[in-house]
Amino acid sequence: MKAETRLKEITEILKAEKNVSTTRLSSLLNVSEKTIRLDLGKLEKAAILVRTHGGASYIGETNNLFPTEGYSALSTKEKEKIALKALELIHPGDIIIIDDGSTTYEIAKLLGDFPVTVITQDLTVINELASKPNVNLITFGGSIRNTAFSKIFTSEDAVQSIKKVRVNKVFLGTATVNTENGLMLYQYGDEVLKKAFIDVANEVICLCLSTKFDKTSFFSFAKLDEIDYLITDSKIDRSLIPKYEANGKTKVLIADE
Repeated sequence: MKAETRLKEITEILKAEKNVSTTRLSSLLNVSEKTIRLDLGKLEKAAILVRTHGGASYIGETNNLFPTEGYSALSTKEKEKIALKALELIHPGDIIIIDDGSTTYEIAKLLGDFPVTVITQDLTVINELASKPNVNLITFGGSIRNTAFSKIFTSEDAVQSIKKVRVNKVFLGTATVNTENGLMLYQYGDEVLKKAFIDVANEVICLCLSTKFDKTSFFSFAKLDEIDYLITDSKIDRSLIPKYEANGKTKVLIADE
């Protein structure tokens, strides 16, 4: 079992049982207790649980690790400014991908003044762009996954269809970003679609609130050296910027500057 899947399984077990021992987790997941202890350390760092003698306890749904339906309303002004900065990178005639997410959605709201082709699997973005005559809108369909995190079309056929195209730019969302693991997500499975987006784009641009820097979540979907631009808000700690640009490829762009 992959480490990513194991972390998800441990979280689900903790949700169901609230308290669980290292020995029980080792037995259920068929890995050593040493491995389980390392996993619990990662989940404790991510504020999923607290370690106890011989095991762990689930913190519960009161923590703010996972986004809720109200999450998209947070930091609206910062998201709008990040989207305005992103718009500077889009030119008439471009073919772009807009990933799902509340910040990437702000880009869709700004489009329409010039011709552009947009590929997206996000139903919210689709609804925003469908009536704009200057936008050539493409989606590859699939089954609709409707959660508090997002509302997207997802299927293996969609992923394979995306792999057949080539685009100028992809605008990605992310749950967290750090220099060790790059862009990360909380939801298992989302990384497949995002990786496909990255593979077909000439330029990869990530829209990321300053609050998401130097944080960790569960599943990595892109290393920093795969990202051309990280666009963030002016609240970012400026001392972080050099280490995120240290690979020589990634450039941090700050909204309002």
